[in-house]
Amino acid sequence: MAVPMLFTFGYWGWGNSTRQLVQMIDAVEESRGHEPPLFVDLRIRRTVRAIGFSNDAFGRLVGDERYVWMHELGNAAILEGGAMRLEDPHAALDLLTLSGSLARKNRRVIAFCACEFPRIEGRVACHRVVVADKVLSHARRQGIHIRIVEWPGEDRAGGRAEIRLPGREYVRILRGGRWMPIGGQLTLAEAGSLPWYRPVTVKNEDDTGSSMRILSGPARYVGGSWCLPALELADQDATEEQVKVLAEKRRKSGGYGERSA
Repeated sequence: MAVPMLFTFGYWGWGNSTRQLVQMIDAVEESRGHEPPLFVDLRIRRTVRAIGFSNDAFGRLVGDERYVWMHELGNAAILEGGAMRLEDPHAALDLLTLSGSLARKNRRVIAFCACEFPRIEGRVACHRVVVADKVLSHARRQGIHIRIVEWPGEDRAGGRAEIRLPGREYVRILRGGRWMPIGGQLTLAEAGSLPWYRPVTVKNEDDTGSSMRILSGPARYVGGSWCLPALELADQDATEEQVKVLAEKRRKSGGYGERSA
């Protein structure tokens, strides 16, 4: 049996597009040869402003067979104040066990909360990092193999690394625009499986000699269309190897790298 994979995820920005989110995730997992994943809610409370994740809205969307609320792994500081900490760290063993049992059914777990970033400049920014630490700790003590990574992982085989934009859109991104519409250039599985900070070559449709390299990531549904994020404009004089080194540095400091036990 393959080593179980546990994904962590922050739903920031998806509150009004949960149907599209599930559609994308299912398409990615199907393309990788897996059954639809189980969503594990790591929030200690679910009364939030994001409509699609308020109370039991997300659970009703995907159904009971695909949703589990593990509030024991929530951040107790949300209710009680103080430093970031888990309500019940021992519950991480339940998450480890669940990941292993689903792996035998060719399914994987996506453990999520609201925070946009797992880490910021290397520092823990979300308690899902603490949850992952505890799961790994239990796995090591019990001699259990598991891999943990921020969704969608580092599947380098997924997604093409080139898109084209109309001249006006190209200039907008060059000037700091955040979202690059992809139209029909990529399938949903390809766009959704792009790893965080994956270098993408962006070409100007109106000027065939113009191109730039953007550090991008998995697709987002923005304003009624699928887009890739423009996370950072790479130095256009840098070599491919230098851009890859930059991408890996950003991935590591942001907490997007894979860990295993």
